[in-house]
Amino acid sequence: MAGRMRREGEPPPVYGPGSSKFTVEVHHGGLFCGDGANRCYIDEKLSWFDNLDPEIFCYLTIEEMMVLLDYQLDLKAYWLLPGKGLADGLRIVSSDEETVIMKQLVDKVKNFVLYFDHHNYVGSKAWEDVHH
Repeated sequence: MAGRMRREGEPPPVYGPGSSKFTVEVHHGGLFCGDGANRCYIDEKLSWFDNLDPEIFCYLTIEEMMVLLDYQLDLKAYWLLPGKGLADGLRIVSSDEETVIMKQLVDKVKNFVLYFDHHNYVGSKAWEDVHH
C-alpha cells in the first residue's frame, strides 16, 4: 500500500519517537540533465506519500505510487541516498532488494527521496552538459 498521498498545502506528518512510519518524497514529471556535479532534475513535480509502514513497504509500493501519479510501470525509480546529492547519491530501485535496505534505515530516516526517470537518462551515456 502506497500510504496516503499528501494534499497540496497540507503540512507533513510528525512522526513521534519510536514511530516506524515514514514518508516517501517523489520527484516526478521532470527531466534529468547534466552529469557529475552538474546533474540536476528540472521541470519537476513533487508528491509525498505519508504514513508508510515498513512492514508492508516493498517494490510493489513504489509501483503503486507510479500508478497513482498516472505513470506507466516502465519508469526507472532512483533512491537518493540520505546525505548525498544527485551527482553521487542516486541508486536504482528495481526490486525488493533495495526496499529492504531502505526499511533498515527507518529508525533514522523518516523522509526517503525518490526520483522517477522518464527518459532513462541516468542509465544511459547520453547526458547533456549543463553549464550554470
